[in-house]
Amino acid sequence: MKAIRLVTVIILFLGLANFTSAQEEVKLHFINVGEGEAILIQAENENILIDTGGLLSGYKLLDYLEKNKVKKIKYLIITHPHPDHLSGVFFILPKIQVWGVYDNGQLLNENDDLQRWYKQLVRSKENYRILKKGDSLKLNRINLNVLWPDQAKDSSYNENSLVIMLSYNNFNCLLTADIDNLIEAQLLKDKANLKANILKISHHGYRDATSKEFLAAVAPQTAIISAGSNSKTETPSPNILDLLISQGIKIWRTDKDGDIEIVVQENGSYVIN
Repeated sequence: MKAIRLVTVIILFLGLANFTSAQEEVKLHFINVGEGEAILIQAENENILIDTGGLLSGYKLLDYLEKNKVKKIKYLIITHPHPDHLSGVFFILPKIQVWGVYDNGQLLNENDDLQRWYKQLVRSKENYRILKKGDSLKLNRINLNVLWPDQAKDSSYNENSLVIMLSYNNFNCLLTADIDNLIEAQLLKDKANLKANILKISHHGYRDATSKEFLAAVAPQTAIISAGSNSKTETPSPNILDLLISQGIKIWRTDKDGDIEIVVQENGSYVIN
């Protein structure tokens, strides 16, 4: 009888350990939305969505979220008001409950129908907030620290993109949206802590970003590029790919690899599916 009880206790302990381990995993999804960008972060049944892709991929993004059992989103963040980053909100907000909606607060063009509709749908909400340098959001043990901009100015949308460092224990992932070399240089000048295990390559791998100096400061093991296979622009740039390869950085691309899922363990180790 004692032996049976002992076996039962061991089974329960192992089951609880496996359950705890599963709960402590963090998943990062770099979703294949074609020409655009959308990143899903999951931890302990909570969800963060950073950018939502373009109009053509909105229904695919919604399908992906439903497939991954996303019924609620804690934080929905739009890094800047370009259509390939914000247009999916027109599919997401009517279907999925969102606790908080954020963007960089940049002035929108009222003559642009898409931006005008975005303003009506998103910025009119009571749960809308502006993010800027120094702000942070927390989800369980995940921290999202905003490194840029101080305040979105009336200039290039890309230059005002939200730059976010995701931190989970010993793991860091730098999300750079569409910033260019000028902003990378400013982050280096500001002596921002940029070191990360994974770097989401800026501007879909276009040639105006990811300088050698910036890459040295981040020192990533892995680079993620969100790009469309039918893009009219040269993304990712062969020069950027050559630079990453020369530094021994493993490259994953949504245009070649499809949806990219990264599972991060509590100790900071990660695997890529």
